[in-house]
Amino acid sequence: MPRLKRHGLLADVRAERTAAAGSVILVSRFAATAVMNYVVGLALAWLLTPAAFGLVSAVQNVLLLAAGLLTAGLPWALALRIAQTHGVPAASRPEFRTALVANFGFGATLGAAFLGTQLFGVELLPSHSLILCLIVAAEMPVLAVNATLAGAAQGSSRFGGLGAMQTTESLVKCVAAVFMVSVLHAGATGVALSFLIGTLASVLLGVSASKGLLPGLGPMASLGFLRAATSIWFASAAMAFLITADLLGLELFGRAAGVTAAVLAGYQACGLLGRACYYIGDALADAVFPFMARTDDPEDRNRWFMAPVRWVMLLIVRSRWDFSWRRDRCCGCSSPRTTPALRRCCD
Repeated sequence: MPRLKRHGLLADVRAERTAAAGSVILVSRFAATAVMNYVVGLALAWLLTPAAFGLVSAVQNVLLLAAGLLTAGLPWALALRIAQTHGVPAASRPEFRTALVANFGFGATLGAAFLGTQLFGVELLPSHSLILCLIVAAEMPVLAVNATLAGAAQGSSRFGGLGAMQTTESLVKCVAAVFMVSVLHAGATGVALSFLIGTLASVLLGVSASKGLLPGLGPMASLGFLRAATSIWFASAAMAFLITADLLGLELFGRAAGVTAAVLAGYQACGLLGRACYYIGDALADAVFPFMARTDDPEDRNRWFMAPVRWVMLLIVRSRWDFSWRRDRCCGCSSPRTTPALRRCCD
């Protein structure tokens, strides 16, 4: 019986899903991981000293930027190629092989650059621990492989596998972080190690989810594939930088102005809430992307594109309307007898 359940679970993560099912899976994944990360963040804030918690926030910001850079180009180009060759896995294996090798090399380069900068240049992390720096550097090539496998799952519409990878990474990371801090008393180094363990768990699940797509030894893709990935990378990396630049800027330049770890943690939590519409829109776009890539009809592509746009706009407008309605009811701004002072308060 356990064997049957295991095979059923593996079949679920390899199954292709519709855009609607993919949207539900990925948005639900975002909600679940956001709650998990928030609860564990509160637990770590209680278990760690302010200095250690600030160091954890700095590690998280560095890894968030690295993940954005590693996800920006090759995984999207691979997802596009797999979607275009849907039903013929062999046709996309040179691109899959190239994406794995090139992105792993990119991740290793980022890790080496971080290590050199941290030890001999500008300190991105307020720590002199060599073990901590090595863990963060080792995490980057693992993030590269994980991003490539996620791109393959997205392009093949295996949204169950993609959602399982992302949820497993957060769950394992959160459980390991609490265990490292509360039981082993490993501090910020233990939390950094938990990030690496969570990503490794996601990679293992990604390998299972990509069965039938994974390439063996063979030829690499043409330079055209790398050129396409590079053009995608510049656009996506700019967004990743914008999302993390404020956090890294506060970490690097805010110390002299008295920005504490508690301020950074609060700012990060507010930033997550403020960008909720962005992350939900990103999940919806991930779900419709392979279906846009499979069609050559501009009208079909526009129809697929407008589907998530309508939901995101509805979410933003509805949230703004609810806020304005509650504000007006609370302040009485809609009443003709409202005083000018009260109207200024409502504004």
